[in-house]
Amino acid sequence: MAFYAVTYRYSDDEQTRMEVRPTHREWLAKLADAGMLMASGPLVNTQQPGALLIFQAEEKANVEDLLTNDPFAEARVIIETTIDEWDVVIGGFGQAR
Repeated sequence: MAFYAVTYRYSDDEQTRMEVRPTHREWLAKLADAGMLMASGPLVNTQQPGALLIFQAEEKANVEDLLTNDPFAEARVIIETTIDEWDVVIGGFGQAR
């Protein structure tokens, strides 16, 4: 299993984002309960609103598939998504090397 850092950038449509947020967070909670989502939260003090999500998956394609079901994606409030494999060297997600 590998870790993946996902960065979302949101549109300026804050009203839709706030309306969909409870459903988005329920979806995230289910992924966390299933052991796929390790952490998530909004980015603060940035020019464009966004979020960071850390997933554990066999491969990047698994994360890509998961993200298509995000209620924020379905509501089209995500304008940019990046997915990068993350090599955890120190910290709670991995073993120190």
